[in-house]
Amino acid sequence: MTLGSPQQRAILALLMAKLGHPVSMAKIVEVIWCADPPPSAANVIHRHIGAIRRLLEPLLPERAAGRWLSRSANGYQLDARAEAVDLHRFRDLVCHARSAGAAGRWSQAGERYREALALWTGPVATGCPRHVTEHAVFVAVEMEYLQALREAVDVLVDTALPEEVVTALREASGRYPLDESLLARLVLALGVTGRQGEAFTAYETARRCLADEFGVGPGPELRAAHGRVLRQAARTWGLVAAPAVAPVPIVRPAQLPMDVPYFAGRRGELALLLAADERPGAPVPRVRTITGVAGVGKTTLATHAAHRLAPRFPDGQLYANLRGSDPSAGAAATAVVLHGFLEALGVPQTRVPGTVDGASALLRSLLANQRVLVVLDDARDAAQVRSLLPGSPGCLTVVTSRQALHELAVAEGTCALPLRALTPAESRELLARRVGESRLAAEGAALDDVVEFCQGFPLTLALVAGLATLRSHLPMSAIVERLRATRGAAEVVVTLGPGRATRCGPAGRSRRVARP
Repeated sequence: MTLGSPQQRAILALLMAKLGHPVSMAKIVEVIWCADPPPSAANVIHRHIGAIRRLLEPLLPERAAGRWLSRSANGYQLDARAEAVDLHRFRDLVCHARSAGAAGRWSQAGERYREALALWTGPVATGCPRHVTEHAVFVAVEMEYLQALREAVDVLVDTALPEEVVTALREASGRYPLDESLLARLVLALGVTGRQGEAFTAYETARRCLADEFGVGPGPELRAAHGRVLRQAARTWGLVAAPAVAPVPIVRPAQLPMDVPYFAGRRGELALLLAADERPGAPVPRVRTITGVAGVGKTTLATHAAHRLAPRFPDGQLYANLRGSDPSAGAAATAVVLHGFLEALGVPQTRVPGTVDGASALLRSLLANQRVLVVLDDARDAAQVRSLLPGSPGCLTVVTSRQALHELAVAEGTCALPLRALTPAESRELLARRVGESRLAAEGAALDDVVEFCQGFPLTLALVAGLATLRSHLPMSAIVERLRATRGAAEVVVTLGPGRATRCGPAGRSRRVARP
């Protein structure tokens, strides 16, 4: 079967990698042309899509929609049985292999790994330009394969290491001559299969390569493999710090900050965030954004919802404060956040790729076939978020931002939740939970004034409630008088600690100020 031009092959590969999920026009343009699409980009894509339809269904009438390739809201979606696509069969077999290994069924795990690796016929998007094959979508698939290959060797090295696995290990090490985890396994595999001379040659080649490229010697994992072969003890494996076979993620992270004890209101918004993951007949957005102005309660809602969602994601929860709205600290660098996520998943510092694209691809590989909840708080813009998104349909990401994040909605099909101020009833509910029903009942008129002043902004309400709690001898009416006495837009100052305080106005604006 002729797959057509490199561009057509790239589109087909992208649709297959995203089987069952919509692929936006923006993503197709990004894969084919990077940042420099021609004016005719949309027409070119439509022409290739038509050719792919005819490729999949040769008898399809002209301009007919077809059953496999459908038009989605902002792009296209390939619908086929997962078992009909090698990549998805590969993922399913690897998942079964990991489950069998975790249960101690080593023979079954090894067999599933062999079946999975046999489906691999080479790098994804072969025959396409280099900028296509190096795109993060396809690099992530390559990382999945390499991880499965490592795990397969770990399982099979103490029993019977098939020749096809050794061959696959040779090829992978050739493509990644600086990946010491692959090289260590190659050295051991050669030693186990009686080719000690080749094992020593592989080690020496790796040593010279590391010295020439970085001026360093082999790391402990590769040195240990060499030492085991020298002692003719390669069959005793157990060289790497991680278990021989462990479900990915290696570590189950639980990074959510503490839930807010006085959460109130937001019933409709919370219901939307907690909506069932399975909605028949429609694709489920795997990214949900909470947007709104400062002080409106985005972080509080996201954290509370995340704690409610956490039981649905047994493989863990990742959290990062991106500091997108803090001009003094500067937005958190994407590379730093990726590094933190990978460390939380058990990746040693020495194994973290040096580029954002590489680290992002490794993150998606580790989260493939996992159910992990990711919370990205206070994002500056869509660009800061995109490299942090998992690729697995089993994962969910919740993003908060002061910006609307339209680009993320277009490219990733997010479920957007614009957050507005609390209603007066919700404001009273929040105050009652913070200062107590009895106190509010005794000072009802003052409570109405506080609610009116705070204008439904949870941060302002929380600071006022905090002041009332800290100074319990002070009536609510006195707090209202203090608010009224401030000039211009009323502000209240609440001490946060030695030398620090926060001013908060009725529009939810807040800033730190020095205390004498």
